[in-house]
Amino acid sequence: MFPALTEQPSSDQAPRVFQRTGHFQLRVDGELDEQARLFLSEGVPRLVIEAAALSAPVLVAAQEKTVTVLDASWLSASGSDRSEPAPVPDVDDADTVTLEWPDAAAPAARGVSVERGRVRFQIEGIAFVVEPRDAVVGSLTQEQVFELLPEYRRNAASYEPRKGEMLLLGSLEQPTEVDVFFGSWCPHCERYVPRLLRVLEGLDGSALTYRLYGLPEKLSDDPLARQFGIEVTPIAIVRRGEREIGRISGQLWNRPEAALTALLFGGAGG
Repeated sequence: MFPALTEQPSSDQAPRVFQRTGHFQLRVDGELDEQARLFLSEGVPRLVIEAAALSAPVLVAAQEKTVTVLDASWLSASGSDRSEPAPVPDVDDADTVTLEWPDAAAPAARGVSVERGRVRFQIEGIAFVVEPRDAVVGSLTQEQVFELLPEYRRNAASYEPRKGEMLLLGSLEQPTEVDVFFGSWCPHCERYVPRLLRVLEGLDGSALTYRLYGLPEKLSDDPLARQFGIEVTPIAIVRRGEREIGRISGQLWNRPEAALTALLFGGAGG
């Protein structure tokens, strides 16, 4: 599981920079708001939230049990396709927001209740609940994974596959499939699966194709997990037709391009 929003802050300094997160979700009057955008700070666990039901962005500090309505002018945002900062409410593709408190005293904060990892508050008679994200399950595209789980996109972008192995994998002629099984609730998946996604993205157009499957926390509840005997995540199954060639698991995730090369070329490359 991921760190809880209610964990004790590691620093007394108020956070300024927040990044989009897929660790939490927002409910509005009991209904899941799939369009809400949540930005998590590093170190000190706080959230900036933008949602259609909110007249302005809010800052949620679960440990302090407060929610503060923010002036949009205190926030600037940037996204992968934007070089100039812009106010959060006008930016749909924002990945990072920066909070600049005004020189005057900070605005008054409202109280929230915290119960079983869920943060509840009301604004203008509307009930809001911040809670851990439901497991992302089923067949998914890379674009869907990156949108639902922004941490995966950032981790993929930061990984650099080794060129020798990428060149060798790109020369593959026989069609080969990679089935990637992961859990959106799994910290190891968040760290390692994006590395493989970066590798596979770099091999677009090659003989190597892939599919992504999100699994529930209780793996035995999923028919594909039972079918393929998956007891831990992440697991990548490499196949040619109906024949399984091998699996990427454990320490092999450190360098997935090396693992694929070893399976498909007997360890050649480097």
